[in-house]
Amino acid sequence: MTAKGLALGAGKPLVAVNHLEGHALSARLTHTVEFPYLLLLVSGGHTQLVRVDGVGEMTRMGSTIDDAAGEAFDKTAKVMGLGFPGGPAVEALARTSTDPERFALPRMLSRDRSCDFSFAGLKTAAKRAFDSLEAPTQADKADLAAGVQREIARHLAERAGRAMDIFA
Repeated sequence: MTAKGLALGAGKPLVAVNHLEGHALSARLTHTVEFPYLLLLVSGGHTQLVRVDGVGEMTRMGSTIDDAAGEAFDKTAKVMGLGFPGGPAVEALARTSTDPERFALPRMLSRDRSCDFSFAGLKTAAKRAFDSLEAPTQADKADLAAGVQREIARHLAERAGRAMDIFA
C-alpha cells in the first residue's frame, strides 16, 4: 500500500515485482545465465529449489516445510547469545571449532526423497544440546555452531543434488 501511495503521489507507474521472483532472476543481473536454470534460494526467511524457465515462468521443486535455513542460523545464535543476524556469528564461531561432530544433531528428512527442506528439528536439537551444558565455554559454542552449520550445509547440498538429478 505504501508503494501504491508513493507511486500515485509522484505520478509514476507502479511496477509490482514478486520478492522471490526478484531473487530468482537476480543472477541474470550480473552474469550471463541462460534459461532454464535451477536456483537454490536461501535467504533469511526462505529456502527453496526453483526451476526458472523464464521471467514469470518458475516451478518450485522444493521448499521448506517448516523453518528456513536462515531461521535455523538465527535461532541457534540466539540460544547461544550471539546476537542477530545469526548466520555470520555462527559461521565465525564455527571456524574456531576443534570438533564439529561433537554434538549428535539430526539428519533432516533423511528418509524423504523429495526436494523439500526442514530445519525445525535441527533448531530444537541445537537448543537441547546447548541447554544440556552446565557452563558453556567458547569451545562448546564453537563445536555446536560448527555442527549446526555442517548439518545445514549437508541438507542444502543433498536436496540441491537431488533437484539437479531431476532437472538434468
